[in-house]
Amino acid sequence: MAGLLKKKETGVVAIIMLLCIPISLTSSSFLTLENLLNLAKSNIVLCILAMGMLPVMLTGGIDVSIAQIVALVSVCVGKMMSHASDDFSVFLIFLIAIIIGSVLGAVNGLVVSKGIPPIAVTLGTSSIMKGIINIWTNGMWINTMPNSFIEFGSIKLFPFTTESGVASGVSVQFLFLVAVIVLTAFFLKYTMVGRSIYAYGGNKISASRTGFNLNKTLMVVYTYAGLMAGVAAMIHVSIMRQIDPVTFNGFELNVVAVVVLGGVSVIGGSGSVIGTIFGVILMSVVSNGLVLAHISTYWQQVITGGILILTVIYDAVSTRMKNEKVSRVDVEPLETDIISEGM
Repeated sequence: MAGLLKKKETGVVAIIMLLCIPISLTSSSFLTLENLLNLAKSNIVLCILAMGMLPVMLTGGIDVSIAQIVALVSVCVGKMMSHASDDFSVFLIFLIAIIIGSVLGAVNGLVVSKGIPPIAVTLGTSSIMKGIINIWTNGMWINTMPNSFIEFGSIKLFPFTTESGVASGVSVQFLFLVAVIVLTAFFLKYTMVGRSIYAYGGNKISASRTGFNLNKTLMVVYTYAGLMAGVAAMIHVSIMRQIDPVTFNGFELNVVAVVVLGGVSVIGGSGSVIGTIFGVILMSVVSNGLVLAHISTYWQQVITGGILILTVIYDAVSTRMKNEKVSRVDVEPLETDIISEGM
């Protein structure tokens, strides 16, 4: 296990284990299969979006529009489904959502590749998308969708009955989550673009000299984030069976938080899929523990923000210490050479 995990990731696992102990002691329902399945299902969308945000942050960038891409894709496809027949193809629904999300992500990537700071670009596109959603829906929910899509979202794998007599099982949405995790891991580890992402985040100048196409790298990572947002949108709608235009307002904070908690450096260059998964688990354990303790959701937002700030501070301090250590190693031989020449 130690060989698979880096120092930051091992620390996250330790924190998760330490948190689980007091929560399980104070709440007997925490470690029940029913609660764990509900906990996992409620964080599928967050984990998918984290997989999309991961490559972006590995380049040292950020996409604060990712939540609004989910919202806009949901509304676009929701409007279409409200006029579709009950046997409308679920595959076609997902395909349309993925295309829309990818196009919106590609727009971000195109502008960022021109040298404009990602935070400025994605803040702007986020605001534009939020305005379009409000104009289009006027804040009204979308509740009509084909029976084929509703039935798809209700599929349970390995069905069973809980102790309370409630029918349960593993939701079909988990299959999409597993596919997204495997795809992202393969993409980052075994493709040339994946290597260029780490190289870009580590040292942009060196990556350029090595021969990587940096503009292409930026286009790919933001398009991939949009693609994941499209998948997340349909997974969310399949779970909720309705669309609230403002559900994802501010949700980008949660996505950034779990990625950073998972050990991704805010300046890019380091991080992993498994670390990001542990970041999602940590945040979900904290949130579920607060719910079981009957603590207000407003306090959950405060705690989420506090955890993010502490994690960023830790990352900044550890990065500075690492750089200072490298600088001392580089300088010491130089000083020795000067003394030798003087003698």
